[in-house]
Amino acid sequence: MTKGSSEATFGAALRDVDLALHIYKPPDDARNWKPCDFMVWFRNAGLVDSAWFEVKSVDALDRFNVNELRPSQKLGIREAGAIGIPYYLAVYWTKHRSWTISVAYKVVEHAVTEGNTSVKRALLMSRFGIQSAPANLSSTLKDVLYGEFD
Repeated sequence: MTKGSSEATFGAALRDVDLALHIYKPPDDARNWKPCDFMVWFRNAGLVDSAWFEVKSVDALDRFNVNELRPSQKLGIREAGAIGIPYYLAVYWTKHRSWTISVAYKVVEHAVTEGNTSVKRALLMSRFGIQSAPANLSSTLKDVLYGEFD
């Protein structure tokens, strides 16, 4: 699955989440800042909540290279965190045919703290997030939005 097709697959799964959502996909326009691939608003316990998602597709077997995140995305992760918006990193692992959905700032912070440019897949699907089979991605995203694994 290529970057474009993983984004399309993720977007379709997000639209299939069993919640009333408003989804915004910022345009891929180099003239404007694009902090993430998807911005989502939804009701949670009667209040409007939001989350941002960055989608990546990797051919690596067991590590995510943090340098796959552009400086504008890393800035988006920091700024979202500063104002309390959850920012998730959704990685499609082509060799495993599975997804990991991770708390992005934890991934970046771990890489910086450890002095690494990559983070183990095992951490992305355990300490920093959750794994999902493609067939379960919509229900996994619903759990993510409701904060079931943070």
